[in-house]
Order: sequence, then C-alpha cells, then structure tokens
Amino acid sequence: MYFDNQMKKIIYISILGTYRDTKTPKLGPLNSGLFGLSPQSIDSVYTLSDSSSELITAQIISIFPYLKNRIINSNIDIFDYEDVLENILKIHSLRQQEDVKFIINVTGGTKIMSLGAFMGGSLIGAEIQYIKQTLEEEEEFEVLQIQMPKVPIYEMHTIQKLIIYMLKNETNGKSGLTQAEIRKKINQDYIGKKKFNFELKKQVSPQIMSYHCEILEKNDLLIRSHDEKNRRANILTLKRLGSIIANFLISKK
Repeated sequence: MYFDNQMKKIIYISILGTYRDTKTPKLGPLNSGLFGLSPQSIDSVYTLSDSSSELITAQIISIFPYLKNRIINSNIDIFDYEDVLENILKIHSLRQQEDVKFIINVTGGTKIMSLGAFMGGSLIGAEIQYIKQTLEEEEEFEVLQIQMPKVPIYEMHTIQKLIIYMLKNETNGKSGLTQAEIRKKINQDYIGKKKFNFELKKQVSPQIMSYHCEILEKNDLLIRSHDEKNRRANILTLKRLGSIIANFLISKK
C-alpha cells in the first residue's frame, strides 16, 4: 500500500549507516521509506554513506529494480555533520529549478549524520522521514513524516503572526473563526496600539487578509474551509504546527 504522494516527482535523499562486522550498508531504513512511495513518483535516489557505492546500488536495485539508473551515491565523512549538510545543499542546488519534491530519510546513519540531514532538510524545506521500525526488524513498520516549518518564525509577516496567535488565543485551537471575524478583531485591537507586541499601523483590508491567509495555508499552518451557513465565508482552523507556533507567540507576548 502506497502512501499519499504529490503530483511532483520526488528527489529522495537518505543517509546510510554501515554494519561494523560486515562493512555493508544498512539499507533497512531506506528500503522502508521507499516501500511506501509509488515507483512512478520517484525521480532519483541520493544516498550519503561511507560504504561502497557499487554495493549500495546493487543492493537497492535487487529490491527496487525500477530504480536502475536512478541512484546517485556520495561518499561522506559519517562523523562530520557539515559534510552531510553540504552534500544535501549541493543536491538541492542541482535540482531546485525542477518541479520536484524533496524527501530526506534521516534514519539509519550515525547521530551526527542524522543531525546534518535534519539541518539540511530544514534549510531546503524538505519533507523529513524517520523510520520507527525497519523491514529487517518487523513485518510492520511506521514511516513518520516530519513536517518542517516552511518559513522561520522571525520571517513571518506581523499579520500572519497575528492570525495564528488570535486563532489560538480566541478558540484554544479547538474550533475555527471566520476570516472576517479575525480581520475585524485585528483592526479593533491591534491598529496603532503600542501596548501590544503585534502593533499595526494600517487597517487590514479583506484583500490583504485573504493574501496572508493563503500564505499561511500554503505553509501548512492553517486550513481554510467554507462555512456551511455562509458559503462565501472562510473558516480558519489551525493545523498542529500552526498551533505550536501560536503557543510560542503567546509565551512571548
């Protein structure tokens, strides 16, 4: 059974550890991660390891023959997180102009490798995979897809911070408010009032409000849905990451 895949082709990047006794690559986490992706969705697989490139390719193809000619291996220092980070950024720079989705499997290598892979994923806005069980260990396994913030908090526009802050503060994240209700409260409580950290100088128009809500939705921080009572109105509901960021903003207030 395949996981839900986007229309975009996938650039799959995985760190690989090495078994000390046999000096062979640990492919269990990589195999588990690839198992949930449809063959048609994968453009390329990049591995970062200190194992033999030929051995890695041969073993992957033995399980996923459709990946022949789609595997690129890079030899790295497994105890240098900056080496892992640099290689991920190089891959991204080579492929970023294409309409692709980046997935990084941070399981299976050394802790230092995982750190570098996670940092790289954060910088390029990749989806992060962590494998709780590998195919080598159990018949059942779980692939955790870790959502990375697409925009650092300090780069978020003040209006966007206000929207998620107010959704959390006014509803405790349990039920949504309409876009118009949030805009009205922003204009009433935050325009020109310096006692608030989120001071705004101009009224927020419906068009500006829609623009910022659309960005928040694209960044996976909230969901916009039509109000059943008024189909012209949009109800805003925080997603989990939006709620976490809102908690941080509330603590800073």
